Amino acid sequence: MGLALALIGTWLAYQPAIPGFFLLDDFDNLSALKGGVTDWGEYTQYLRTGNAGPLGRPVAKTSFLINDFAWPSNPGGFKHVNLMIHLLCGLLAFLLARLLLRQRCSEAAANGMALFVAALWLLHPAQVSTVMYVVQRMTQLSALFVLMGVAVHVALRLNRSLSEGRRLALMSLSLLLFAALASYSKESGILLPVYLLVTEVTLLAAVPASRSLHFWKWVALHLPTFCLLAYLAYIPRWAPSYESRDFTLYERLLTQPVALFDYLWNLVSMQVHGMGLFHDDFPIYSSLLNPVAALAMIGVLAAAAIALIYRRRCPVLAFSVLWFLGGHLLESTTVALELYFEHRNYLPFVGPIFGFVVLGHGLLVRVGEDLRKFGPIFGVLLALISGTITYGHAHEWGDRGRLIPIWAAEHPDSPRAQRTYAQFLAGEGLPLVALEELNQAYERFPRDLSIPVMSIDIACSFGLQPRFEIPELVRRISEHSWTDGLRPAMESLVGRLLSTECVQHADAVHDLIRAIPELGNSEHHKNGVASMFVLDGELYLKQGKPLGALESFQKVDNMKPSASSALRLSNLFLITGNFDIARRALEVAKERDTTDDGLLGGEREALYEEKFRLIDDLKQRSATRSAEE
Repeated sequence: MGLALALIGTWLAYQPAIPGFFLLDDFDNLSALKGGVTDWGEYTQYLRTGNAGPLGRPVAKTSFLINDFAWPSNPGGFKHVNLMIHLLCGLLAFLLARLLLRQRCSEAAANGMALFVAALWLLHPAQVSTVMYVVQRMTQLSALFVLMGVAVHVALRLNRSLSEGRRLALMSLSLLLFAALASYSKESGILLPVYLLVTEVTLLAAVPASRSLHFWKWVALHLPTFCLLAYLAYIPRWAPSYESRDFTLYERLLTQPVALFDYLWNLVSMQVHGMGLFHDDFPIYSSLLNPVAALAMIGVLAAAAIALIYRRRCPVLAFSVLWFLGGHLLESTTVALELYFEHRNYLPFVGPIFGFVVLGHGLLVRVGEDLRKFGPIFGVLLALISGTITYGHAHEWGDRGRLIPIWAAEHPDSPRAQRTYAQFLAGEGLPLVALEELNQAYERFPRDLSIPVMSIDIACSFGLQPRFEIPELVRRISEHSWTDGLRPAMESLVGRLLSTECVQHADAVHDLIRAIPELGNSEHHKNGVASMFVLDGELYLKQGKPLGALESFQKVDNMKPSASSALRLSNLFLITGNFDIARRALEVAKERDTTDDGLLGGEREALYEEKFRLIDDLKQRSATRSAEE
C-alpha cells in the first residue's frame, strides 16, 4: 500500500511538467527521426545518425520509437514514458533495498525502510531535470538496467536453494545481459560491475561465499573494476582531449570533488534554486592552495578511504559512500566531459538515501522506543515535503515562459542560459529586448562569437538594423573563440538570410564563415569548422552560385574527408551537369562508406547502385538532347 502511494504521489507530482517542451540536446538526438522510420533500412539509418556516444546507444534510441516514428513531434508522450521509467526505477530501488535489508533486520523493518528509500529517491526534486529532459531517457534506461542487474545478483546471492554451479551461471548471464543493455542505453552502464563490487564488499560481505564464488567475484567484478580504474588513470589517453575544453585535466580533477559535495548539498537541502540544465558557470578550480578545492579533495579521498577500511564494521555507511563515488567514476574523473550535470546523480543518489534512511532508523532504535515511533511520521513528512517541492519545480518545467527566464536570472554568468533566454524573447515577439540582452551578454562574454551572430540573425528576421557590423567581426575574429552556440546560431542565420531584409549582407556572411578557422581555438574544433563551410556552400547554392559552393564543399572534403562529404560533391557535380566527375565522387563516397570487412550491407549497396544508375541515366539523356540539338 505504501509503495503504491509513493508511486502515485510521484506520478501526480510530475504531471505539471508532462505537457512541457523539447530542450537543447533533444533536438540534436530526436531530429534523426526526421523523414520517418517505417522500415528496417530507415531504422538502421536512424541508429547511425547523430552523435549519441561511442556505443551509439541503440537501446535508448530505439525506445524513442515508442513515442513517434517521425520528427517534429509532441513532447508530452516522450515525457510520459520518461516518467514511467522513473517509476520502474523507483520500484526496483525498493526491491533492491528490501533484499539488502531483509538479512539485517525484521521483515517489517526492511519493508518500511525500503519504502522510504524508494519514496525519497522518487520524489526528490533533484531528479526532475533528468526525468523531464527527454534525451536523458538514456540515463534513466541505463540506471534501470543497472538496478535490475544488481537486484537479480543480490537475489541469486541470497538464494540458498540454488546449486553453486547454477548460481554462478545465472549470475554470469545476468551480469552480461544487464551490462550490455545498460551500456547500450548509455556508456555509464559499464559501471554495473562497480556497483556489484560495492554491494559485495559492504552489505554482502558477511554472506557466506564458496571458493568458486570468490574466484568468480575476482574475475567478474574486481578485474573489470581494476581495468576501468587503470583506463581512467591512463593520463596520456585523456590529456589531448582537453585541448577543446576551457579547462585542463588538472583543473577538472580539482573541480570535481567540489562538484560532488555540491551534488550532496542539493540532495540534503532539496533546493531547486540554481538547478536546471545550465551549469557552464560552475567555478573552475586551478590550485590546491584554494581552500575550497583542497578541503573538497581531502573530503572525497578521506571518505573513500574510511569507507574501504571500515566496510565490514560499518557496511551501511561504506555502501552509501562507495555507491555514490563509484557511480561517478566515469563522468566525474578524467574523461573530458563538462564539469557539472545534475543527471549524473540519478542512480548514485540511491546510495546516500539508503544510508540516510537505514542509519537514521538505527539511531532512533538506539535512542529509545518513544522516539522510534516517530520514525515513520518523520519519513512521511520528509517525503511530503520533497514531493511538494518537486510538484512546484515540475510546474516550472511545464511552462517555458517561467523556466527559461528563471534559468537566465539564476545563472547570469552562463552564456548558454543568456543565449537561450534571448532566443526565447525573440520567439515571444520581443526582438528589441532580446537584442538588448545579447548586448549585455556580449559585454560579459566578449569571446563568444555566437552572441553577435545570434543578434544579427534576430535583427534580420525582424527587419531591424543589426547592432553588429559583420566586417568588424571579421576583422576581430581572432579575439573570439569557438563555442557550442556558434553552429546553431550560424545555421539559423544562413537558413533565413536570403528571405530577410539582410540579403545584402550575404557576401559579408561568406567572409565571416571563411574567417572561422582564425578563431582562437578553432584548430581543436575541426568538425565544427567543417560544418561552417557546409553552411557556406549551402548558402552559395541558394544564391545560384555553384562555383562558390564547390570551393566550400571541397574545403570540407579536405578538412574532414568522409562518405557524406564525397556525396555532397557528387550531388553538386550532378546538378552542374559534370556527370563523369559526379560518378567518380560517388565511387569515392562508396569506398569511404564501406565497412572494414568490405561489405556495405544490402540497403546501402542498393542505394549507391540507384545513384549510379541515376547519374548514368541523366548523362544519357543529356547526350541525347545534345545530339538532337
